[in-house]
Amino acid sequence: RAALAAEPDWDPEHTWVFAVGLLEWQHSDIWASFPAAMKNRSDAQLVMLFRDAGVPDEQIVYLQDATATKARVQKRFAEFLDETDEGDFLVFYFAGHGYRDTETNQTWFATYDAGKKDASGWAIRNVFKIIDDHFSGDRALLLADCCHSGALYDEVRKRGDTDVAFATLTSSYSPNTSTGAWTFTNGLLSTFRGR
Repeated sequence: RAALAAEPDWDPEHTWVFAVGLLEWQHSDIWASFPAAMKNRSDAQLVMLFRDAGVPDEQIVYLQDATATKARVQKRFAEFLDETDEGDFLVFYFAGHGYRDTETNQTWFATYDAGKKDASGWAIRNVFKIIDDHFSGDRALLLADCCHSGALYDEVRKRGDTDVAFATLTSSYSPNTSTGAWTFTNGLLSTFRGR
């Protein structure tokens, strides 16, 4: 019981939130949109929850739909992490489509401009490369609400001991699909709100 009464060690002033939420794509013939999810977007609510909890505006990036092209997401993520310091905490969040090559087990997030070729999306491995190369903090929470999102967990397990302590929460195991109904993100919102 004493552990439950302890103060949490989460400090909004040292938290950096990078969120990408996609409900529509440039190649709508490949990636189905989620028009029913547009109203009261749960990804936007999650970002607002961190803002309301005291994370400074300059420590939050939220790229949505057409602003979330592969080049922009990768560039902005690296620039964002370059601003971090020792002791900082990263919250990474992605919502949208995820896809996987079953032969290589390589997984990608479908950014706004993702096409038919696997490499047109944002490789899960690249998320970790950017963190390794640009993040100065020591803890990262990786969240993803998309099909095959468990690839984040798989990648963390491969890494062993690193300078960054990783935790992952995902909407599915890496070989599995997810829902298009905010099921996972709404669960996060309820949890973070203490419900």
